Amino acid sequence: VATYLPYMRQDTHFMNYDSFSAKHMLEIFTGFDKIIAVDPHLHRIKKMHYLSHKAESITADVVVAEYIKKNFKKDFEIIGPDEESRQWSARIAHMLKKKVFILHKERTGDKKIKQKVVKLDSGKEYIIIDDIISTGRTLIGALKMAKSQGAKKLTCIGIHGLFVDNCDKEIKKYADIITTNTIPGKYSKIDISDAIIEKLKKK
Repeated sequence: VATYLPYMRQDTHFMNYDSFSAKHMLEIFTGFDKIIAVDPHLHRIKKMHYLSHKAESITADVVVAEYIKKNFKKDFEIIGPDEESRQWSARIAHMLKKKVFILHKERTGDKKIKQKVVKLDSGKEYIIIDDIISTGRTLIGALKMAKSQGAKKLTCIGIHGLFVDNCDKEIKKYADIITTNTIPGKYSKIDISDAIIEKLKKK
């Protein structure tokens, strides 16, 4: 069971002869009977078993939804900072019966993005949900957009908190940060062990 399975973001060949890391990572584990990963980055590849018949995933969306329900007041809306985040932000919004806005992003480099402006509801509290907080560029773009439209309070929830180059310092200028404990750290307030236990019970 991998609480965070690295290299899944390289899910195709982006240049000639580069590594298709998602596929190669799973090939390393062929000696195991089963590979279970918590919220692997699935974008172009929709399911783990497309890469290996031994591989499957666990999602933390129910655990995150329950945490939000217990810890946030009712008057908030949800933002998915890009299309890739839809599978978490939209599902969690549906569970909580909340309005969700999905932003559109174009990546022009590792730390450079362009986001299309989306009209948000002014004066609302927003929770921004994404699977991986890596360089933080996508989140910061979404935070600036929400702030410029009069967002009252902002919180970022990430499944996996990597925080490359201490990007959490920049994010904290705009929002509170909460992550699950798939990668333990100072923002790990959401425990995903129950989701793992339930999955293993079914096995």
